[in-house]
Amino acid sequence: MYDDAEKTRPPGEDGFSNHNDALGNSTDRLEQLARSLERSGLAEYAAYLSKPSKVLLTNFLAGLARGFGFSVGMVLLGAFALYMLQHLVRMNLPYISELVAEIFSLASEYLQYGK
Repeated sequence: MYDDAEKTRPPGEDGFSNHNDALGNSTDRLEQLARSLERSGLAEYAAYLSKPSKVLLTNFLAGLARGFGFSVGMVLLGAFALYMLQHLVRMNLPYISELVAEIFSLASEYLQYGK
């Protein structure tokens, strides 16, 4: 009777039958993890972070590029805004052209006499 009960147990219930399968699955998972870490470039990133001078140079150059882009963008946006305002003045719309003309006169006075 004890032998019959042993035969009806599902495989792996004793904890040893599926031990090799579990190790195989764990090994496969570890290999997948190692491949994905290698693909992500984590080692190169760690090597990059270990050199503070390279990190500072990279961040400095990125800041210069960002500042230059901001300056160019603001100049272009300001030029476009002035062009549109001048176009509004030329259209001779009653209230809008007076307002824009007043803004231009205040700006020219400020530039001529200061504060």
